Amino acid sequence: MTQLSDYAKDFKGINVRGESISIDFQYRGVRCRETLINLKATKANIKYAFNLRTTILHEIATKTFSYRKHFPDSKRASQFEPATQIPTIEEALDLWLEGKKNEVSAKTYDLMQKRIEKHIKPKFGPRKLDTLLQSEIKRWRMVDLGELANKTINDIMTPLRGIFKDALADRVIEFDPCAHVPNLDKDSEDNADPFTMKELEAIANTDTHMLSERNAFMFAAWTGLRISEWMALAWEDVDFQNRTIKVQRSVVAHDLKVPKTKSSVRTVHLLGQAYEILLAQKALTYMLPPVRSEVGQADKRRSKNQRLSYVFRQTGTNDPYELSAKFNYDFFTHHLKKAGVRERGANQARHTFASQLLTKNVNERWIMREMGHTSISMFEKHYGRWIDDEMPDMAENVTKLFQNDTIASQGNLKTS
Repeated sequence: MTQLSDYAKDFKGINVRGESISIDFQYRGVRCRETLINLKATKANIKYAFNLRTTILHEIATKTFSYRKHFPDSKRASQFEPATQIPTIEEALDLWLEGKKNEVSAKTYDLMQKRIEKHIKPKFGPRKLDTLLQSEIKRWRMVDLGELANKTINDIMTPLRGIFKDALADRVIEFDPCAHVPNLDKDSEDNADPFTMKELEAIANTDTHMLSERNAFMFAAWTGLRISEWMALAWEDVDFQNRTIKVQRSVVAHDLKVPKTKSSVRTVHLLGQAYEILLAQKALTYMLPPVRSEVGQADKRRSKNQRLSYVFRQTGTNDPYELSAKFNYDFFTHHLKKAGVRERGANQARHTFASQLLTKNVNERWIMREMGHTSISMFEKHYGRWIDDEMPDMAENVTKLFQNDTIASQGNLKTS
């Protein structure tokens, strides 16, 4: 052991006594000596201890050192770092939710609270934050939440992600079990199933007393508007002279809001088909009195009271639509059956617009801007199938563009 003690002298701050190794360092003006438990005195372990001391000194210098992390059983740990009380998941959720009161609208807050009480607290509420495993979260999401829509599952995960992110930042926990549990893909983006032109004609030509609803779907199919966007469209947003509409709000689950992204706030140029549908709809709802509506603002806290004359209203009540599910249930599903068209959701109108224009070789970037997509890569991700389908005809189309040029054929080229 004398040899090891002598060997340790070459490593500053490292001491060997018997079969144990200890390290010396200064922390907060106090000289500290800690014996490394279960580390037998060997030359290799002396080098390890020296490297550990170097790491500790660096952490002290950068103010990231945790005594309890390196020496959890040391009396010094309690002296420098009183034991942190690990909250339960329920306590952390209540604190997180309290912080959201001034960040989100009242309706959003209520929805968050309901989802926490229904899905998270009954499953994990009494557990301490540092006991929940990543595998448990994945299984809960797959089994308990499996029948819900992907977007709903992602929304339920938001508070859980929030409390673990905060706890990690406060160094209450050392690992975030949600960090490697990515959000699920959005359903609507993964299931583009557009209507064909023949199906659109059948939908448009099938008789119904719900003319406003039929107009709404056909308008969406010729503008690419989301359901949430056409439900919130008002006559105040329509410019008949320039044949454009301004998309500047949407309605989700009864809640009117300004769009989340800048690209979603846009001016849409009306194709002839969409313009004619709007003229037909004008006879139905243009003269109806406006409705007082609270529109949530971008900061998610404030709202503005506006008088809006909604373009598309419910047949019979003249109320504006606030739920896409109600539109599908009250009108669309039945109308598709009557028209002899295979059933799918009214959200496919947006995909129909994109697919129909792509197959006509309309410029992709123009379609992208009209639909409010944020990037060409996102657009290609959603509609790559139809972009690929148009490729075989591209050479012929390009040839036609140059057919009147002076060098239009091989016969016009000189060979000598």
